[in-house]
Amino acid sequence: MTPITPENISTLRPIFEFFDTDLDGNLTTVQVGQAMVQLGFADSMAVSLTDFPQFCRLVGLAKKKMFEKDALEGKLRLTFTLMDKEEKHHLGADVLMRHFKGVGLSLTKDQADRIAELIYPEDEVTFNEDAFVAFMKRQIALS
Repeated sequence: MTPITPENISTLRPIFEFFDTDLDGNLTTVQVGQAMVQLGFADSMAVSLTDFPQFCRLVGLAKKKMFEKDALEGKLRLTFTLMDKEEKHHLGADVLMRHFKGVGLSLTKDQADRIAELIYPEDEVTFNEDAFVAFMKRQIALS
């Protein structure tokens, strides 16, 4: 089973339609590749003509591949490293606020504090890499 939700499918339809330039209900290999790059996937998988249900399955498979255990953990540890610019190895809500702002999202201090508390709930004001990775993996498993 691929990790694709009805919300994902509703998001994919306009992307599929955008790349279906001849309006025949199929994407060529090139169009699938362009759509997959637009969605943030590095490769498009080798396919021939693709209709919308097959496109959704391809996206689901690519999403599943991205979130395999080793790949996921590596990406989460890289994310922590990117947030830990000062190499303190323990981060707090202030770093979350700065990192989220850097990627175009804003958190209030209360929101950042709450997330930090959820990551490291033992009345600490900081969290380490292992706590961050464990928290994020739990959140992904719940989604």
